[in-house]
Amino acid sequence: MSEPKKILLVSDSHGQNNNLWYILKKEKPYHMLVHCGDFEYPESELVNRACCEVHLVRGNNDHRDFSEKQIIRFGSHTALIVHGHRHRLYAGLTDLYYAALEAEADYVFFGHLHRPVQETYNGITFLNPGSVTYPRQEDRKPTYMTLCYDDKGNVSVTLHSI
Repeated sequence: MSEPKKILLVSDSHGQNNNLWYILKKEKPYHMLVHCGDFEYPESELVNRACCEVHLVRGNNDHRDFSEKQIIRFGSHTALIVHGHRHRLYAGLTDLYYAALEAEADYVFFGHLHRPVQETYNGITFLNPGSVTYPRQEDRKPTYMTLCYDDKGNVSVTLHSI
């Protein structure tokens, strides 16, 4: 059996990347970085600093050529990655749920709300790491998530604050 692998899940850095660069150093080693949008910076900077597989989607404040969604595999799981601004998040997760069904995903990684979310509904897990720069939850601490998984399909998610 191989060692568990770690995905670093971040969002909404809005070009103010000091916290993001700190997280990238602190959390090493990880084998994948997922940024759920509103990076507002050239993708090459993120790829160079992460030194691993990077997935980045376009947020409502990104004016670059990032894709609006990505579908990735990790272990035996499939994740849909979106920013979320086109999914009426303030009304709930229903639009994301149907997008996950369409993508045949059992995980959805998303941003936009600037607050952490970890919910499972009908076998689909929704993860929003919050914002590393402009948090909106009550304590206003910048947050991110790590997701660890093994080759048996086990997944653990940890919310971190800075």
